[in-house]
Amino acid sequence: MEEQLKNIVPDLKLCKHIPEGEFADSALVWERNIGLDRTEYEPVVNTRKAALDHNIICPAPTLEEVLKKLPLAMCRQYFDDGDWCVELNHVVVCEPCAASAALQLWLARQKLKP
Repeated sequence: MEEQLKNIVPDLKLCKHIPEGEFADSALVWERNIGLDRTEYEPVVNTRKAALDHNIICPAPTLEEVLKKLPLAMCRQYFDDGDWCVELNHVVVCEPCAASAALQLWLARQKLKP
């Protein structure tokens, strides 16, 4: 199941840029995958409900969760040449994962806020 969830959220590297406290209600999170022998494996996407608090790395917001934080009246999404594109105020971000494109746009907006 983790592999399927990984395909609908931005990658870990991008999610680590989410400021503390943002997307705290996200249904999915990136979690440290620790084996029974205490060996740490590649991080996985898990539901917040099933994740152990001390293993949570950061939220893993879905496209819907990110779009809720963008002004949808001015936001446009479309598929172009194999990538999902999200456009806001003439700024376009295209990625294979729609949630990644939306999160990059949201993060860029956060940097512009006073």
